[in-house]
Amino acid sequence: MSTASQEAPPDRNLRQIRVAALVLIAVSVCFRFWRLSTVPGLNGDEAQYGFEAHSLLAGNGLDWITPNFSLLSPVYLAPSILLNALFPPSVLVLRSLAVASGIAALAVNFVLCRRLLGESAAIGSTLLLAVLPADIAVSRFGCVQCASLLTDLPVVYGALELALGQAMTVRVIARNLLFCLLAVLLHLPNLLAALLFLVAAAYRLLPALRRWVSSPAKMGLVAAVAVVVVLALVAAPHALRQQSRYAAQMRSLPNRGLVLGYANFFSGRNAFEYVAGLRQPLRGVDWADAVSIAPWAAIAIWLVASWRGKGRFALDDVDRIVASGWMLQLVAFAVLVGPSGLLPKMDRYALCLIVPAVLLCIRFLERVRQTIDAKQWAVWALLLILCSVSLASFKLCYFDPILRTGGESEEAFRAGPIDPKEAAVDMIVNQCPAGSPILIATHSWWTYAPARYFSARYPQVSVLLSGAPDAAGRVRSALLKGQLWTMEMASERETRRTSVNRSFQWWFGATTDYSGRLVVLVGHPLVTPVGSEGKL
Repeated sequence: MSTASQEAPPDRNLRQIRVAALVLIAVSVCFRFWRLSTVPGLNGDEAQYGFEAHSLLAGNGLDWITPNFSLLSPVYLAPSILLNALFPPSVLVLRSLAVASGIAALAVNFVLCRRLLGESAAIGSTLLLAVLPADIAVSRFGCVQCASLLTDLPVVYGALELALGQAMTVRVIARNLLFCLLAVLLHLPNLLAALLFLVAAAYRLLPALRRWVSSPAKMGLVAAVAVVVVLALVAAPHALRQQSRYAAQMRSLPNRGLVLGYANFFSGRNAFEYVAGLRQPLRGVDWADAVSIAPWAAIAIWLVASWRGKGRFALDDVDRIVASGWMLQLVAFAVLVGPSGLLPKMDRYALCLIVPAVLLCIRFLERVRQTIDAKQWAVWALLLILCSVSLASFKLCYFDPILRTGGESEEAFRAGPIDPKEAAVDMIVNQCPAGSPILIATHSWWTYAPARYFSARYPQVSVLLSGAPDAAGRVRSALLKGQLWTMEMASERETRRTSVNRSFQWWFGATTDYSGRLVVLVGHPLVTPVGSEGKL
C-alpha cells in the first residue's frame, strides 16, 4: 500500500494474504454474473438503450432525449448498437456491457495504480473497488452509469501522474483531454473527476506562482481572478439547475444530509434500499449509520492531525494530492449536486466520487501501519475482514431478499425466475396466431421500454405508450381489429383497467415474482357489457 519506490519484498504471510485478496476479487466477479438475467427486474432505463439500438438498426432513427431530460450517451450507445446487432434481445445482452465495464475497471485500476503507487496499493485498491456494494450493484445494471468507473480511472490516475511530476508534453495533455472527454460524454457528472487536474496544476504551478505574486499588484490580480472563477463555478451551475425540471425535483426530495448520504453510499445501504427494499430511518442515526460513518471520521481526523505533522504522522506528496482531490470533489459535489445526489435512487451522480475515496482509504491504511509499527500483513488482514463483511452484506441484503420476496423496492425491480416484463411480452405473443399483428398499449415507462425492447424479437409486435400523440387513433384501430393488448404494472390494475374503454376491458393474465406476487398484468379487450369486465 506504499509507493512503488517503497515496495518491499513480501514475506510468506503477505503472499498468503494476497492470495486471499485475489479469492475475494474472484468472488466479487462471480457476484456480478450470478443470476444476471433475473436479479433485479429489468427497468426502463436499461431497456431504453436496447430499443434505441434496434430502432437505429431498423433505420428508424433515435430519440436522443431521455425521460430524465438528458441526452443519450454516444459512448455507451455505440457498443450497445454492436451488441444488439450481434445478439437477439435479452436481459443478458443489456447487462453484459455493465459486467464487462465493471471487470475491465478492476483490471485498469490494477495496471494504473501499480505503475504509480506500487503493487500493494494496486491490489488493495482493486480489492476495495471489487467489493464495494455500490460498484457491484451498478455492474449489474445495463445503464449508462455502469461504465463511469471505467472512464473515471484514467482521468484520476492521469491527474495524479501529472501532479507527481510527469512531463507535460503535447501527447500527455492530448491523452488526458481525451480521457476527460470520454468520461463526460458518457455521463456528465463525471466532470467532477476532471477536477483532480486542478489539484495537479496547483502542485505543478504553485512554486512558480509564489514567485510570480511577490508584488501586491500581482497578488491582487490573482485574487480577483480567483473570485471570478469561484463565482462562475457557483453561479453558472445554479442557473442551470434552476432551468432543469429534473434537478428541481431532486432539490425537493428529503435527504439525510451529505455526511450520512456519503457514508451510506459507500457502505451499500443505498443500493440495498433502492433495489432490494432495505429501509433506512428517515430521521436520526442507527447503528448501521454509525458503522458507515466511522471509517470516514477516522480518515478526516487523520488528515486534520497530519497535514502539517512531522515524522511518521506527516503526509507525503501522494497523500496530499489524493486528499486534496478528494476534498475538492466533495466540495464541488455539495455545491453543484447537493445531498440529494446521494439519495438511494439518485446516487448514480455520485459514482465519480469512488476512485479518489478508495485511493484515500489505501493511503490511510498505509499510514496507520507505519504509525503503529504494525506488520504489513496485519493491515492486510484488517482489510480482508472488512472486504469479506462487505461481500457478505451484499448477499444478505441484496441477493437474499430479492430471491426470497422478489424485492420490496420499486415495482420495476421486482424479479422472478423469468423477468416479468419479458414473460408478459412472450405471453401475449403465445396467445395470438403466428404472425398476426399485435399492438401492446401501456401507460408506464417501466413497462413500455422493456416491452418495446423485447418486441424486437417479433416483427409483428409494436408497442405504444398511451400518452403518445397518435395513441388514441392507433388504439381505436387495433381495438376494432382485435389486435390490441394492454400491459401494466400490477399496482396500476384498478387505475388502468378502464383506460382504453370501460366496456372493452378483459384482463387475461399476469406474471409474478419469486414470491408469487403479481408484477405485470396482461389484458386483451373483448366486447362485453359495461360493468361485466373479466376478473383475475
